[in-house]
Amino acid sequence: MSGTSPQAIGLERSSPRRACLQGLPLPRRGSLPMEFGSDGLVREISNSAVVRAVDIVGEKLDCVVLSRSDLMLFIAGANGSVISLKFPLVEPSEFNEYNMHSQTVTKMRLTHDDQMLITCSEDGTVCLWKLSFTEGRAIKMDKDFTHTSEILIGKEDLEDKNHTIKDLTQRMHELHTEHSYQTRQNEVAHTDKLKEVHASYCQAIEELKEKNEQLEVDHTQEMNNINSDIAKLKNAHEESLHTLEASYNAKLIVEYDKYHALEERLNRTRRDYEDQLAAFVETKVQEIQQLNEKYHTQLRDKNVQLEELHEEARQQVKEHEEIKQQLEDDADREIIELRTAFEKELKEERENMTKLRGETGVMRKKYVSSQKEIEESKHQIHTLQQEQIKFKQIITSLERDIADLKKEINERDGTIQDKEKRIYDLKRKNQELEKYKFVLNYKIKELKNQIEPKDRENKEKKEQIQDMEVELENLQKTNNSLELQLTELKEKLYATDLELEAERQRNRENNSLLRRIRIDLHNCSGLIQEPNKLKESVRNLYHKYSHDQESASSRVQDVDAQTEFMRQREHLERTVASLKRQVMKGQSSQHGEGMKIMEDCEKTINLLKGEIQRLVKKLNEEGKSQYFEETETQ
Repeated sequence: MSGTSPQAIGLERSSPRRACLQGLPLPRRGSLPMEFGSDGLVREISNSAVVRAVDIVGEKLDCVVLSRSDLMLFIAGANGSVISLKFPLVEPSEFNEYNMHSQTVTKMRLTHDDQMLITCSEDGTVCLWKLSFTEGRAIKMDKDFTHTSEILIGKEDLEDKNHTIKDLTQRMHELHTEHSYQTRQNEVAHTDKLKEVHASYCQAIEELKEKNEQLEVDHTQEMNNINSDIAKLKNAHEESLHTLEASYNAKLIVEYDKYHALEERLNRTRRDYEDQLAAFVETKVQEIQQLNEKYHTQLRDKNVQLEELHEEARQQVKEHEEIKQQLEDDADREIIELRTAFEKELKEERENMTKLRGETGVMRKKYVSSQKEIEESKHQIHTLQQEQIKFKQIITSLERDIADLKKEINERDGTIQDKEKRIYDLKRKNQELEKYKFVLNYKIKELKNQIEPKDRENKEKKEQIQDMEVELENLQKTNNSLELQLTELKEKLYATDLELEAERQRNRENNSLLRRIRIDLHNCSGLIQEPNKLKESVRNLYHKYSHDQESASSRVQDVDAQTEFMRQREHLERTVASLKRQVMKGQSSQHGEGMKIMEDCEKTINLLKGEIQRLVKKLNEEGKSQYFEETETQ
């Protein structure tokens, strides 16, 4: 307080006008403290003096807030405006003004992470402003506000985890013992499998020997069969070759004879047809010449007759003209007669001409028929030529068959050579198989020599396994007996727990009864000044609780419980002693695993003893507390 008063005095002296102090933000990082007044000035103070005064808006300033990072300064101006001022201050001042409220801002605060600005106004509005830099970057959170790296856990969860860890360790030990037992069983199974594999291997070797011998016998038989088959095939092939050669030679001779006969026949037919054609052509030519000569002579005769008739007609016309001049009266009659005669002659000539035309048509028909016969003869010649071509094709096909037969003969010779090569390869493979057989026999002998010591080892291991199985059976018997005893002990413990729970319930009931009695006694003690009421209340208490009978019954029950616990303790000690004796007896034969079982038994026994002692202590303490409470009440 002494440091702030001089500053206030200095402010009053330095300011020319009186102003009300509105805020005094104190920066954290070495900047000068500042003062904001109602006159609108921001003053920096150093050594109780105003160093600098900056006019922001020239109006009243209401509230001031400075961020934790000393990077943002907010001022509430007049009429509810909010001013964001650049900090540290510069001249002239740089700020941004935001108008949201309609009246004066009463409160203004920043959140702990400098991310939000909260303002309250007299108009009853609250505004939340999200803050960021002018470049758009978000404001980083202060390093003081970081997330914690510690967590809380309850005691019950911790106890549950410890209990689960304990159970898991116990389960791991059990799994370890089970795994060791399974490995022993697997070893026994593997030895049995090894014996089976060895027996199967020996059996397979014997089977391979038998198969090899059988294969050799089959191979010899097959070679003999192949040789006999090859000899038979050679003989059959030679016979078939001879028969084929003879048959094909005979066929070739027959075909050659047929070919020569066909050629001679074809030549004869060709010569006959040529002679016939020549004779036919000559006859036709002669007939055509004769017909032409005949028709030419007839045409000449007819032409001569026509000329003669024309001459006669001319003469008659001349005579007619002469007679016309001479005889006018008889002209018409003579002309008619001449005309009729001439017409008759013309008719006769026309009839002759039609006859000649019919004869020429007949000759033409004969000529056409002769041409048809010539064409038919040509067609026959063409068919004969086609038959000749067919015969030539048959001859070429027969020649091809002969060539194919020769090829087959060559191919069969090649197959015979291939079979001979195959026989040679089979013989060579047989020699290699004999060598391989010798190697296999040698390996079989070596394997037998190696198997004999392994058989001895297997017999020894089998005897050891039998001894171990006997020991395991004994151990299992002892384990079963110990497990039965443990189950009995656990059942007894469970019974004792139930009895303890019943005793606790009784203790709780007795405690509640004692509390009620104390309360009633306290109430009775308040009636000491009034003996009649005190007497009446004591009588009511007596009738209400009947103290003597319940206390006697509770004492009897406590004595019975203690005797029962002592009896169970003696029984458990006797069972522990008997178990120790049994363990000591079986220690010589079952040293390794017996020690483990004994240790487990001792652990369980110690645990049982601890539980029994704890229960006895609890019972004694509860009995003592009840006894003291009863004595106090009395």
